[in-house]
Amino acid sequence: MAQKEDTERARRGFLAWIDDEPDQEIEIASNHLEEAPVRVLFFVDDEDEDEPPTTYIATAGLCARTFGWAPGGAELLLCVAGDYELEELEPLGQLLGHLALALRSVEHEPVPGLLLEVGPLPVFEGMTCLLLTQWDQGEGGLLETDPPVRLLSVNPLFEEEAVEVVKLSEEEALAWFDEHGVDIDDPLRDSVFASEFAAASEQTLAALNSQSSFEIAAAMQQMSGSMASWLSAAAPGFFGQFAPPSDVEPESKR
Repeated sequence: MAQKEDTERARRGFLAWIDDEPDQEIEIASNHLEEAPVRVLFFVDDEDEDEPPTTYIATAGLCARTFGWAPGGAELLLCVAGDYELEELEPLGQLLGHLALALRSVEHEPVPGLLLEVGPLPVFEGMTCLLLTQWDQGEGGLLETDPPVRLLSVNPLFEEEAVEVVKLSEEEALAWFDEHGVDIDDPLRDSVFASEFAAASEQTLAALNSQSSFEIAAAMQQMSGSMASWLSAAAPGFFGQFAPPSDVEPESKR
């Protein structure tokens, strides 16, 4: 049963970790009256005047459930880069809080690398999926509470990007982000596949301007291949909600 003490333990851990009071807090009530609610904390880091601020949105209350990979429990942490009013980001906090409530009660133990299809995300326009990864393999991924709380980074993805990482391990998925220059904290970023279509469109336009039937045919074929790849990737039903990656078995089956 989720206890208020766990919510306070996580909250104190975040205050010590970030070394500041939250700029805003909201509370997400559980449907079970005997269970403690989840708190959602907003911390705005705007100390560097040369860089846009970053808002850290964190849950406090998921840690009421212990995991095999995190005996002291875990909390969700989502970073949003850019200049936003806290009121604009509140729907993300609501989403994070409800996700924490769900992960607190699902049958199988959620593991790092879990990929979720949740539908259109607030603020992260066009993105519909969330990949949960460990915040850091070192001390940065741990709240120094008693017992310690692990941090799960919440990574918003476009649907076609999720298709690319659904069969990858957590480490491989993070490497894929780096390889493709995916800034998972940027709500205004384009899909990594957008440049693919832009390049194909530029080649098509150049071929049309050159009036060469061979070049036009080659460019149209490339454009067709890109579109076919995208449509295949974007097809609905490619994975189920709360389904772990294929190489990770549920805890109960290990």
